[in-house]
Amino acid sequence: MKKILLILFAFILTGTLAIAQSASWVNPGATWNYQWWTNSSAGNDKIQYTHDTVIGGQSCQVLKTTRYFYGVTGPGSPISFWYSQVLPNQYTYANGDTVFYRTSSGNFHVLYNFGAVTGDTWDLGVDTNSLYCSRSIIKVDSTFSLLVGVHTHRVLYTHDSSSASEGLNVIGDLTRRRPKIVENIGSMEYLFPAIRNCDSTVVVDYYMFSFSCFSDGFNDYSVVAPGECENPFHVGIAEHESGVAFTLYPNPAENNITVSVANSYGLKVNIYNALGEMVFSEIPKDATFNIDIGRFNSGIYLISIEDKTGKKEVKRFVKN
Repeated sequence: MKKILLILFAFILTGTLAIAQSASWVNPGATWNYQWWTNSSAGNDKIQYTHDTVIGGQSCQVLKTTRYFYGVTGPGSPISFWYSQVLPNQYTYANGDTVFYRTSSGNFHVLYNFGAVTGDTWDLGVDTNSLYCSRSIIKVDSTFSLLVGVHTHRVLYTHDSSSASEGLNVIGDLTRRRPKIVENIGSMEYLFPAIRNCDSTVVVDYYMFSFSCFSDGFNDYSVVAPGECENPFHVGIAEHESGVAFTLYPNPAENNITVSVANSYGLKVNIYNALGEMVFSEIPKDATFNIDIGRFNSGIYLISIEDKTGKKEVKRFVKN
């Protein structure tokens, strides 16, 4: 009897250690913020690593997503907060250089492989959807390293297979020059794969995403200005009194925005995309003028208006 009890104790201990030793790819308390937009709305996703759980004997990180919705009540009105909703939890775990996630089918598949080299591929585990897509294959285009604070992280540039049911490139612009997937942080577009459309006869109003910031107490990484991480539309923040007062509408917009200022004399208007690249510059002649944004890619933009004394005001708008 004593021998049986010892064997049983050893078995339980071994199983407990196996679960406890399962690696985590992010630190507890990690928080991500991603801006998002559709043709009809815009907002911010806040993803938080809240706790661990065990699924099928595997210790997993539980990631909670809260989606915040913003909008306008009419032409010329400011963007305001509408409501929020908590999305279903996501689950991840790491094994060596590979991060796994649980798909909608309940199975775990590779999400990121930080040990990959140029030319390597992995399968996200989603093989079909209702829009005539097939296997979701990710291919590594190149790799490099990124210094975040005092820590060096491996970075992967990737692209999705053309017929992928789900993918990591949630913007669809393969020419963007910024890190795609950063070790210990995740994708610079969205943390998890997004659905794809392979049916040319159907128009889908996708959620489009863009990384804002990440923090876990050890690694802090942001591509937006301070204060914009969780509040990308400056809701509740008064305009700077020293700036150039102006209004713009509609926001979000698809083809044109209208800008109104008190006096156009000596003003310069610049528009920047989410990467900080100037995409438009003009010296307006009238106090109210239109700007054609139809050629811009969908996303979030900053419009800056500066007068001849150097006073400047910056606002944000969404291009559908």
